[in-house]
Amino acid sequence: MGITLSDIAKHCGVSSATASMIVNGKTKRFSDATISKVEKAIKELNYTPNYAARTMVTNTTNTIGLVVTDVSDHFFGRIAKGVSQITNECGYDLLLASTDGSLKKEQDYIKVFKSRGVDGIIFAPLNTVEEDEAFEQLFESGYPFVTIERYLSNTAITSVKMNNYQGMFDLTKMFINKGHKRLAFITGPMSVKSSRLRYRGFIEAHKDSNLTIDSSLVYLGDYSYESGVKVGKEFLKHYTPDITGVIASNNDMEYGFYEVLKDAGIILNKDISIAGGGGGIAPYPVIEPKFTSIDASSRRLGLTATKMLISLLKKEKLEENNIVLDLDIQDRGSIQEV
Repeated sequence: MGITLSDIAKHCGVSSATASMIVNGKTKRFSDATISKVEKAIKELNYTPNYAARTMVTNTTNTIGLVVTDVSDHFFGRIAKGVSQITNECGYDLLLASTDGSLKKEQDYIKVFKSRGVDGIIFAPLNTVEEDEAFEQLFESGYPFVTIERYLSNTAITSVKMNNYQGMFDLTKMFINKGHKRLAFITGPMSVKSSRLRYRGFIEAHKDSNLTIDSSLVYLGDYSYESGVKVGKEFLKHYTPDITGVIASNNDMEYGFYEVLKDAGIILNKDISIAGGGGGIAPYPVIEPKFTSIDASSRRLGLTATKMLISLLKKEKLEENNIVLDLDIQDRGSIQEV
């Protein structure tokens, strides 16, 4: 038979209840000396918690699930980093699932996580779908979950989002304030509200500056590198030197677009300025200057969502059910004065 909590308690001269509470992270009522004794005993006796037994007693697993679109993507990787930081600090295990953009996989993972007793789930965004009836069913059942960057009609569902409108408005104004009057824009998928908000920020920045948008320079993208390449090829057919700047709704499209222009001999910060909406792959180290972009704050999204979920698990009242994070501009010098 393995080492039990009773063995830990006996080894360091505390009650089984005290040993149990400290092992389970409930340490506020105990002195540092008592906590240290129990932790030392755990190491010396090589104690491994019996999670199955604890689950039967507490009806919890101290496990949180995270569902992302693409675990290899820099944006989602930073979300996962933020989530794991808080789960580690608060004594929760983390299960990670990647849907590859499939709504069915997202729904399947809900069933898998619930069957494994996961205490709550954080959902990071899909690129093409906002609503999901599975969220409504989860909400109605009282199961704890938080969504990231999902604009659901049920505003009672706990969520954290970026201020996509404000971020793109500010980035566009940075171009305009540096003298740019004719800008191209690459949207994200317009089925997604965050994409529509970014496009609206672009539009409103022009209106605020009494400038007119050339609709022929607005290109539909889907947040992928490949769509940036496709737009770049289309853009070259109509490029004239008076088009001084291009804004992409995310970094993946920005890099794809840039590589097409680079191959065509168009030089960044000489012939054209390029900036992006953040998210996606990590900045290319070979580009100089690196692209100015909206700070997508993906790690902060993960941190915030996890804190909110843990509050739900502890049945604490949230100060705010839907948090919107303001976005800063990371000025890396890719927008030149004209």
